[in-house]
Amino acid sequence: MDAIKSAIIGASLIALWYFFSRSKANRIAHQQGCEPPPKYPHKDPFFGLDYILGTHFDMPSISHNHLRYGNTFQTNLMGGVQLNTCSPQNARSIIGLNKQWGVESLRLPGMDLFCGKGIITSDGTQWEHSKDLLKYMFRTTNIVKFSAVDLAVEDLLQRIPNDGTTFLHTATHFLLGFSALSETRDSENIFGDVESFTNDFHDSMFLCGMRIVLGFFRFLIPRRKFEKAFKSSHQFLDFYINRAFDTKRSRESENGPDSDQKSTSLIEGLVYQTNDKIEIRNQTLQMLMAASDTVSILLSNSTFLLSRNPQVWKDLRAESLSRSSEALTVQTLNAPGLLRNVLFEGILLSLTSYRLLKVKALRLYPVFPVLGRVALVDTTLPVGGGSAGNSPIFVPSGTRADVSFYTMFRDKSIFGPDADQFVPSRWETLKPDQWEFLPFGRGPRVCVGRKNALLEASYVLMVLAGKFARIESRDDKDYKAHMKLTCGNGNGCKVALFEN
Repeated sequence: MDAIKSAIIGASLIALWYFFSRSKANRIAHQQGCEPPPKYPHKDPFFGLDYILGTHFDMPSISHNHLRYGNTFQTNLMGGVQLNTCSPQNARSIIGLNKQWGVESLRLPGMDLFCGKGIITSDGTQWEHSKDLLKYMFRTTNIVKFSAVDLAVEDLLQRIPNDGTTFLHTATHFLLGFSALSETRDSENIFGDVESFTNDFHDSMFLCGMRIVLGFFRFLIPRRKFEKAFKSSHQFLDFYINRAFDTKRSRESENGPDSDQKSTSLIEGLVYQTNDKIEIRNQTLQMLMAASDTVSILLSNSTFLLSRNPQVWKDLRAESLSRSSEALTVQTLNAPGLLRNVLFEGILLSLTSYRLLKVKALRLYPVFPVLGRVALVDTTLPVGGGSAGNSPIFVPSGTRADVSFYTMFRDKSIFGPDADQFVPSRWETLKPDQWEFLPFGRGPRVCVGRKNALLEASYVLMVLAGKFARIESRDDKDYKAHMKLTCGNGNGCKVALFEN
């Protein structure tokens, strides 16, 4: 009987708390002229799993929902509320105001077992601490290791005629201090099997992504499989962390503790900033998440688009051959041109000719198609409320908001009536606002490895375009978004390259 009374009292207190919270929210919203946004018609009105899982496995459906319900609309999320927006004005409020919006409550519960607290999973002072630890290592003088990229490109060129499979390991050189493609990969300096680590690492990323999507239902993910993947990744990295500390002690015994040491890898740099091996592992894992997929997905998406647009490849090759006598430097790769347009069209930014290519790939198929944040305080979004979508929206603390870059970057009012098509030349005149095109994010949490990703992708595309005269698609399947923590083509990229 006492248990029943306690349950009734507890339920009553929760109901009173909910009533007063809603009353307070409604009062504040009315005072500020806020109106609610349109609501998505759920089949699952309680947890919203129909929308959550539906959009996770069908990325274009997000755009279709925005066309039907507006640039900003509301969905259910595990008993709470989620706001979904493709408005640049709202994106600026959500992404640009770092102290009002955060990620920790959204990401950490699903990722803590794998990579703990770090630059991707934390807010506040912990995030600032993580950013300070990492920012030095991402200076241009540290990240541009074209000799390491050369190894990957040489391996890639050797593989193309044989099995057509490609995989770039250059992130391991910068982060761990070795290249998986180096001649020493089978020596005693390489712990374990690099391919097994790669598979376990990507399994961990996928499972982390699913745990985040499922929220309270993350227990549905088989714990045994998850633990196997992340424990294997931990053991692999711990070897290199211990080796970096051994190198540090050896250098200090020879040159003294205050000697100036130039770090050639992220791990090597971190051991000079902290003695906490778990923190070094967490930060390295989180940077591997950002670095390993970003370059490979960007290159894959760009190649996918180029294989279906042979004239653009022909123009890109002409640009590459015209620069054949130039040294491949940061300056030449960042010069304006077709490369920049292609990458922006496929991804996001602008470099030169090559930068243009990259931009195109980033636009149509962004590596991060949806960016989620959680309100840390009661706040507002400037637009999206009311029947016309012009009124502000009151956002209570704890509310999740997702910004759809996938939809935003295909906005015909910004990118033209052919926004769904691959047209790199649009970037010759197009100059979107900084909050209309932000493939690597913006504001305090902008991707720290964005310059590295663009430079490496530029370098590889320039070499490939210079070597191969033609490219053909060997796959009639459309792009199918495959969401992990990043987003790539679930159907892969099947192409044929010809020297003549």
